[in-house]
Amino acid sequence: MEAPKSFRSIEIGKPSFVRTIAVACALAAAWFVLGWLFASVAWGVGFALWSLVLGPILVPIALRVWAWRRFGLRRLDLAGEWALSGAYFDCLLKYPGLQPEVWVFSSVDPIVFWDEPLLGGRTRIFVSRAWLKIDSRQKSREWHHLWQGLVALRGWGRRVRSLQFRFWLGALSPVAVLFEGLGVLMRVLGFRDLPSPAFWFQRAAWSLRALWMKLPRGQAEIRVPRRGAAEPPRVWNSLLLGPWAQLSSVANGHPTWRLLVHRGAFVEIVS
Repeated sequence: MEAPKSFRSIEIGKPSFVRTIAVACALAAAWFVLGWLFASVAWGVGFALWSLVLGPILVPIALRVWAWRRFGLRRLDLAGEWALSGAYFDCLLKYPGLQPEVWVFSSVDPIVFWDEPLLGGRTRIFVSRAWLKIDSRQKSREWHHLWQGLVALRGWGRRVRSLQFRFWLGALSPVAVLFEGLGVLMRVLGFRDLPSPAFWFQRAAWSLRALWMKLPRGQAEIRVPRRGAAEPPRVWNSLLLGPWAQLSSVANGHPTWRLLVHRGAFVEIVS
């Protein structure tokens, strides 16, 4: 099934397996050169192996355990969410080819995120408690939007996209650790009210992902509140998850945010 013309998700287009592997190898080679120049050949080999092999395997496991403990990640009982369950079964009938598991986690950001098991299994869609609390009509609309994009990708495309995500975790995790250290230093120095270093790097991270994975271009259109401005979404404090999670289009924000993120940062672009 093809995605409708109005579909504007970040997942438009079939991800390329060859391009995915080629860029992952290029990033591993870059890590080898950096490790070699600043330390030794052994360090270069270690960084390259982490980027290409160890990181893509170990970091997703660590993130899953962290989310389980920190955010109470668990399977969602659709029977207790009548609006979402209605949208779920409506999509099941209208757009066959997908039977996802739905997981919920605690977050003040209205976020959705999905992942496809590489070795088979059901697609996993992760939603935050804040997203479950948005207006039922909007929630159903965004759910349909997300579902149609997943069906349009088909199983192979979803698995390649998930492989891209794992290579991303491997290649960017050393940088994420560095940015986390800079964030700790900022807090120690008293700059607690400033956004984290990873927040300012979101646009560059999105640009890197768009270049690697040939995402549609465009900036996010932000819904601006009448009074004041909302705090930056906490997920944008993560270099690893920020460029992959999508916020609900009901999220308010400062107009300058559109300069910091790709349009795909939202489930559905606000017109």
